[in-house]
Amino acid sequence: MSLICPICKTNAEEIVKDSRSNSKVLLGNCRNCDFLFADIDNINSLKNNQLDETRLKKAGLKIPSIEKDFKNGSLQAKRYFNEYLNSYDFPLNILEIGCSWGYFLNILKNKNHNVIGIEISKERRNYVEKNLQIKCLQDINMLKNSSLRFDKIFLFYVIEYINDPKNYIEDLIKFLKKDGEIIIITPNKNDVLLNIWSNKSYEKFIIDEHVINYFSVKSLEKLSKLIDRSIFKIYNQQGYSLYNHLKWYFTNKPSTTGIVGGDIFTEDIKNQITNNKDIKLSNKIKTLITNTNKEYQKIIEENNMGNSIIVRIKRI
Repeated sequence: MSLICPICKTNAEEIVKDSRSNSKVLLGNCRNCDFLFADIDNINSLKNNQLDETRLKKAGLKIPSIEKDFKNGSLQAKRYFNEYLNSYDFPLNILEIGCSWGYFLNILKNKNHNVIGIEISKERRNYVEKNLQIKCLQDINMLKNSSLRFDKIFLFYVIEYINDPKNYIEDLIKFLKKDGEIIIITPNKNDVLLNIWSNKSYEKFIIDEHVINYFSVKSLEKLSKLIDRSIFKIYNQQGYSLYNHLKWYFTNKPSTTGIVGGDIFTEDIKNQITNNKDIKLSNKIKTLITNTNKEYQKIIEENNMGNSIIVRIKRI
């Protein structure tokens, strides 16, 4: 039985890939949509908080404590806040799908926004409700009988785990206020480390046995046309630095960065450069390190190979 592409509904080529957790994964490869997808049921494993086992532990990375994960997540959440919400000086109704331990919602709550989380993992959901005193539901369906509507809905690295993304996004649009916005961030299957550097270890690393959708800019543009292309804005972003990619080249191993979809290696390298003996030369080298990375990231984004894809959907 052939796999049917969820986007264009045509038969897709069946391929088997090695995953980061050393399991074999059957995927559909739709060349028409530039889309990889899996036909799996990941609900129970996600409910039981098994994602870190495959995403981190079996990939050779340490699962952080809740405290450390919350701290790292809060640093990243501040970046999201500054990018997407810093210009608002009045309370918004905000929903986050896949809120994990609630670090983003906690920042928003402290900024006086009205927040609700959706989190399938019982352990994480209970943490958000008990420790942060933030309403957190298991599933979006639990809001379907509610009259509540949102100014912003966020999905940070979540849509790749969701079956039938078209219908899911259409349901989310119904929860938006007029001029409300959905913001989605998801990995790019056409990451430059895979497509240009041809790093075999990274090719294995990006495949996870719980992931259903491996999007490209092209596949998301095709998906948007099935809904309403005029309300979508789709672009790619390179969050990982040149120095992260050089580390992959030399070690063929992932690095724990504490940031999903990015790193601070550029800043770390600059901090290691002493300026005690020659301040002028040190500053020149720091500038070179910064500018080289910026140019590298710019070239990648111009070719739609940034490691993350951002989708912004506005209800009009």
